[in-house]
Amino acid sequence: TSSSSPITNEDVARPHSFISLMAFSADRFIVFKPTGDCFPLATDGKPCPIIIDADEDPGVKMAVDNLQQDIFSVCGTKPEISTHVNSRYAVLVGTYRSPLIQRLLSSGKLNKKELEGKREKYLLQTVSSPCDGVEKALVIAGSDKRGAIYGIYVTKNLFFSRKKHYN
Repeated sequence: TSSSSPITNEDVARPHSFISLMAFSADRFIVFKPTGDCFPLATDGKPCPIIIDADEDPGVKMAVDNLQQDIFSVCGTKPEISTHVNSRYAVLVGTYRSPLIQRLLSSGKLNKKELEGKREKYLLQTVSSPCDGVEKALVIAGSDKRGAIYGIYVTKNLFFSRKKHYN
């Protein structure tokens, strides 16, 4: 994988119209130009919503609020936190027992064996067509509340706390 020049502090300080995550690349984590192998976290300056069940654990909700703030700091607009999917792209967050994650497990979109009966484990995965109306989602699923929280903070560290970002 080739990489371009690093993004400078000036680049990060101004809002960008397109921000995409390279969820499974060792070299690049945030790009500012669309490519086929990325999850589009923000398009035309608008971040995709973060979807979480209303009854999710308060600690998971607090971590989602922190993720929302990091996305805001990169693109200049806060993503909506919602319990309803209303976008082509979305970040789906939840624990193993949440209805949102259970639907993905039941449909085979997530591997049940990765989370079932585990403690403090998380999955960070992009999923195509996770639910009606959603083309692609970045899923952060935890085996329990600590797993989900770890997954959220690992996502934050991977994508928003890296010293080197590539476009």
